[in-house]
Formats: sequence, C-alpha cells, structure tokens
Amino acid sequence: MRVTMFWHGGSSYAAFDVHERRDAEVFESIQDAARSFASRPGQRYYPCVSDASLDDDGPSAWLYFGSTHPVLGQDYHDRIVSFGPRGGVRVDRA
Repeated sequence: MRVTMFWHGGSSYAAFDVHERRDAEVFESIQDAARSFASRPGQRYYPCVSDASLDDDGPSAWLYFGSTHPVLGQDYHDRIVSFGPRGGVRVDRA
C-alpha cells in the first residue's frame, strides 16, 4: 500500500497545503512514513523540530491512502502521526 504524507514540523513551521504536490511525500507503507517522521527531530534539514507531543505543539503528519499518488485535494486524512508523551511515534486513526 502506498501512502501520501503531509508533514507539519510544529509551532515553528508553516502549515502544509493538501492541494500542493510540493508538500506531499509518498511512501511505500505506513511504517516507512512513521520511520521518516521519527527521524526528523535533530536533523539539520529540519531545524527546530522536536519530539514533543501534539499537546505541546509538536510535529504531526496526515496520512492519506488512495489509488493515485500523491493523493491531493482531500481534506479528510486516514491517519495522523505524532509523538506521544514519552517520545514514541503514534499512528492513530483519524
């Protein structure tokens, strides 16, 4: 299953646009998307990203499943990825 991810880096980042191809990232699975999400805190390419939870304005990502990739223009996502209160990655149903 291929997955389209729209990532938001937290309170210091602008929000993504689900209608823009440049904001979409495509992965081969939910696990690949979650691994990419988990690797971003501390990377130089993603400054000011932490592993804070959503309650503390941490990063999040919306995942979309569909027959075309990237999935664009859909406002309601299938899953949301975030960090939990102890720093682990959570993938929850939307």
